Amino acid sequence: MDITLLILFLFILGTMYLVTSEKLTKNATLFLILFFAFIVWYYIRFGFGRYFTSFDESYYTSLLGDRYWYSNWPISGFATPFLLHKLNDVISDPIITTLTFSALVFLIYVIFLYWFYKKMGLDERASLFSLLVLFMSSYYIWPAMEVRPQQLGLIVGASLFLALRSRHKRLLAPILSVLLVLTHILSFIVFSILLLVHTMLEVVIKGKNRRTELLTISFSIVSGWVVFLIFSPYNKMVASLVWVIKNTKIIGKAPLWDHFSIISTILLVIGFYIVVRITDFATKRVDTLKNIWEVTTAIVKRFKPYIFGLSFALVMIGLYLQFKLRADVYTTVYSNSAVTFLLLQFGNLFFAIVYIKEVINKIPKNAFQDLDVISIILVFVGGLGLLASILMPSSGGWSFNNWLVRIVQYFVPFATPIVALSLMRDLKETTQKVKLLITVTLSLLIFLSVLNVARPPQLYNYDLTWDEETINVAKKAKFNAFLGFRTTPSDFKRISVENLLRAYGRLSTDYVTPQGSVLLSSDNYYLLSAPFTPIKLGEIKKYQNLYIVPSSPTEEYHAYLIFHEHSLIETDKCSGVSPLLIIGGPLSNKCTKQLEEKRATLVSFSENGLVSPHSIYPYPQSGKNWWDVENGLFVIQSLEHEGDFIILIEGTNIDSTIAGMYYFENFVYKAEMYSECSYIIGEWREKDGQVWDKLKFDPEDKNGFSEGDEIKILEVGCSG
Repeated sequence: MDITLLILFLFILGTMYLVTSEKLTKNATLFLILFFAFIVWYYIRFGFGRYFTSFDESYYTSLLGDRYWYSNWPISGFATPFLLHKLNDVISDPIITTLTFSALVFLIYVIFLYWFYKKMGLDERASLFSLLVLFMSSYYIWPAMEVRPQQLGLIVGASLFLALRSRHKRLLAPILSVLLVLTHILSFIVFSILLLVHTMLEVVIKGKNRRTELLTISFSIVSGWVVFLIFSPYNKMVASLVWVIKNTKIIGKAPLWDHFSIISTILLVIGFYIVVRITDFATKRVDTLKNIWEVTTAIVKRFKPYIFGLSFALVMIGLYLQFKLRADVYTTVYSNSAVTFLLLQFGNLFFAIVYIKEVINKIPKNAFQDLDVISIILVFVGGLGLLASILMPSSGGWSFNNWLVRIVQYFVPFATPIVALSLMRDLKETTQKVKLLITVTLSLLIFLSVLNVARPPQLYNYDLTWDEETINVAKKAKFNAFLGFRTTPSDFKRISVENLLRAYGRLSTDYVTPQGSVLLSSDNYYLLSAPFTPIKLGEIKKYQNLYIVPSSPTEEYHAYLIFHEHSLIETDKCSGVSPLLIIGGPLSNKCTKQLEEKRATLVSFSENGLVSPHSIYPYPQSGKNWWDVENGLFVIQSLEHEGDFIILIEGTNIDSTIAGMYYFENFVYKAEMYSECSYIIGEWREKDGQVWDKLKFDPEDKNGFSEGDEIKILEVGCSG
């Protein structure tokens, strides 16, 4: 490890020297920084004998195992998982797909920010040096390489800012705003606040046309928000957002939030009206505001050291509060060492010191550029993020309290030019020895930030990672096997393994320890055989008699009606007889309940939907009345359990269960096409407006199964 660290530091130092010395051409410098970015990416990902990942990244990687990810899981952005699936269609390996996507976007960041900085007025040398200074902060490296929606959100958001400066802003701004909300919801919210405040300042200070500027940005924001509310893949995220609002420590569970779409849109419109009124108020009092600014500059000139000290103290207070909010995580990750935590924050702290110094120096001169103004606005947005973290609910799946960190990740790319320009002046206005000292110092700070992201096991207790052993086990953990840990895993390790299992198609990740033969054993894991064996449905043709376990008189009646070619023997036994026909789900049939408690079914019903070896099928929405159903899912599966041959038919409602029974008798038992299959997943839909008499549970019931309805097969599990 020591030699590797030395080589890494020397590589960083060499790159810093070549860039600061300006001995290379501009194109060669850009190529060098791209190569530097790739080496940093490679070292973080593979530098310690494992694949580095993170909670968010492993979650989005896990979605690659579910073809219906867009309706089954909450997502904060659509574009990233969509592109990941398209890339995985070509690569066909979730890990390689994630790593490829990460590397591509990490390098695209370098090219995009180089172009963005030049568009924002920086010259080429300043833009190139800014690219290198970015790596001084771990708050740039981590989000730029981590595969999650924010990765692309920053690119689209920055493009939206440029669009508002162009002649075609009325056309481009709404389009990019909609694209931004499809890319990342938080980025949409952050950039909406950022651009709205920036537009207000442009109108007040520079006298730009209020109607044109505010109308353009307001229409763009409303367009994006409406798309967020109506875009069906965001339904679960909207529900999660409502839960967060209802469970915050101030707002509470007000009934009006049940109408979130309407209320939020109304509040948004009211907010725009308030912004217009504030802008009008400020515009009419420009002279007063100028006087206030002059007083402010005079105070800054006189008390500059004290203001600097106060500003840095606020940074440290923010860091401390964020640490306290996430103390359980940080103390674990940093091995309960405050020294390690502070040491590896040196790059971020130095970045903050230079930034504060430059902002204070610019105040008396009133020499702020657009990037400076944006970064200052983001400082205040970060304060709001910290407040939001404090108010977040302390329990539940959305108990996130790191919003300050997320805002800082937007702040760094916009604040970097002001830091880079300050360092460039220092490098030009000093002696050769001091210049060398600055170069070494900057290299060391980048080195520390790279280590902070890489999480070396010698310094960190961080095992949200994937190694070759874990990946190989996940690939071999078939759906009818049980995964066990040899030692109790940490929460990080459990999360990483569960998400990896989902990525490779094992969508049910419950850990149980049944008695079974060992299928695979490794240093950290073992695989046990499941307490069942899938059996071909064609085996049923060997039997004339069927032992039936119905779950209700209605299903019993239809069993005798449908299975007229069989001799049905009713039984209350769940074992000891074969072949056993079990009808209905675990809530109504004790035999189904026993099988599912023992994890003895290949296809099962979970909280999120019907889980198969290849996908999760979301449950259909129910009607206002329990009997008012127009569609449903069913599964027909055959298996051997404790020596018994079992056929299990269950659906999401009684009509779909009867549809499964009907399909089994007429299209499975009498046909050859499913003889080699062990399970069939189907969807029943009302089509003919007819209902079998015994399925009519109310005089107004006009929906229910009959022979004329549509049955669509969604998935089959067949050998060969």
